Amino acid sequence: MTIERNVAITLGVLVATLVIGSIVRFVSLRRADPETRHQRMASLRTWWVLVTLTVVSVALGSTAVALMLAIATCLGLRELEALSVERADRWLPRYAVHGLSLLWFGWLSVAAPQQFPGELFYALILLLTAIHVFFGTLSSFTRRVSIHTWGWIVVAGGLGHCVLLTSLPAAENETAGTMGWFLFVLILTEISDISQALVGRQLGRRRLAPILSPKKTWEGFLGGLVATPMVSMLLAPWLTSLASGAPAWAPETNWPTWTGPLLAGVMVTSVGLIGDLNMSAVKRCAGVKDSSQLLPGMGGMLDRVDSLTFTAPAFYAFVHWWCI
Repeated sequence: MTIERNVAITLGVLVATLVIGSIVRFVSLRRADPETRHQRMASLRTWWVLVTLTVVSVALGSTAVALMLAIATCLGLRELEALSVERADRWLPRYAVHGLSLLWFGWLSVAAPQQFPGELFYALILLLTAIHVFFGTLSSFTRRVSIHTWGWIVVAGGLGHCVLLTSLPAAENETAGTMGWFLFVLILTEISDISQALVGRQLGRRRLAPILSPKKTWEGFLGGLVATPMVSMLLAPWLTSLASGAPAWAPETNWPTWTGPLLAGVMVTSVGLIGDLNMSAVKRCAGVKDSSQLLPGMGGMLDRVDSLTFTAPAFYAFVHWWCI
């Protein structure tokens, strides 16, 4: 696959930003206490791993992106099961959810559908339920099936939309091709999460969801609601066709070119918050802070993709509404 020029430059900027951020962190942690230094350095190493995997996957194409997200899905579903389901179930229902995830992402990468394959998605959910019916245990049947099917819908279905973004017609995004859509929503989602955390840490006073996530504040959310649309308006002309002007459903109208990117930024911030709180509720119910310790300094895979499970489907729908 030939990587688009704008996508390649964006990946280079991401790596350069991480290099600069690493230098700043090294300098700032010279006088920090050992515990803080250890945690921040662990987080930095994890960022390097995640950014490297993303850069390589995007450079290799849709199949590599699908593989990366399939692995993330299996790891996330494993964490969700550990938080929510007792280990008394038989092995087949427990591992079927991972096998179906690989099948789902494999099909998305090979078939490259431009529209959400609802029939296959629904069929896989029914198959997962059938496996529980014939091979599962009666103990806590409702809870087990609910966790597996709901978790599969949220994690596999949500992240699957990232692959669907890479299958959109290249002609709809002459600026950066199909990978531009995926890279755009990924960057916006991370910007939203980071800006909300930073602003909330410095200025947060009013708790947004004190029971689900005590550190979430209205000030942090408003910070994300300012920062994310700004980044969106800067990146959209470079990675997407959102800044082309009039939406697809009103081609004769004269809209400002920043309208689409602005709405996309607001949408990603708002929907991403719901995805974050959704997984926070699961962890709070289980009585834990992080979904696991898989990613040093960050927690688990669910902690990393919680917002994306909601922003990817929402952005995919937004692209169809605004551009196609």
